[in-house]
Amino acid sequence: MGKCTVRLVIAVSVVTALAACEKKAPEAEPPVVEAEAPAAEPAAPAPEPAAAPATGDAADSMSGGVSVESKASVAETVAALQGAIEAKGLTLFAVVDHAANAKKAGLELRPTTVVIFGNPKIGTKLMAAGQTVGLNLPMKMLVYETADGKTHVVYEDPRSLAERHGLQGIDPVLDKVSGALAGLAKAAAGQ
Repeated sequence: MGKCTVRLVIAVSVVTALAACEKKAPEAEPPVVEAEAPAAEPAAPAPEPAAAPATGDAADSMSGGVSVESKASVAETVAALQGAIEAKGLTLFAVVDHAANAKKAGLELRPTTVVIFGNPKIGTKLMAAGQTVGLNLPMKMLVYETADGKTHVVYEDPRSLAERHGLQGIDPVLDKVSGALAGLAKAAAGQ
């Protein structure tokens, strides 16, 4: 078994995870057996993928996404969101500044920050109803600047998560999460 070293560096507004793992020696390839397969019908051509919005700014293009416009800058909106999260007694896990990370890589990106937060009591109830929802937890909000300089706070509606992960019988929990997320987004946007 190979050794794996993981180093997690958390700065005030940047979370970077670096992992370096030694790979174990590849296992022997299974033998190849050639057999004549019956002729198959020609496959129908694959449908063309739907075009993405040209700017990538439309939160409405994200299935299940909810967007709230903020009159403040991304930095001010993120600060307001962090304050609202703390005021509600939620756990702030991380703030990821994608634009700063892009700059470190020699690339440009408009201000784009993800705030990761949650409440283990609520998240656990969601995962008890369907553990795969853990892929989408803790909750996240994206605060970004559009090409025309507007700031948006975007989050995924918990009902779309419930549908995607087959969660049933937890409508009161979903209502509570939906209300909390809407309140946080509005507080962040100064509404």
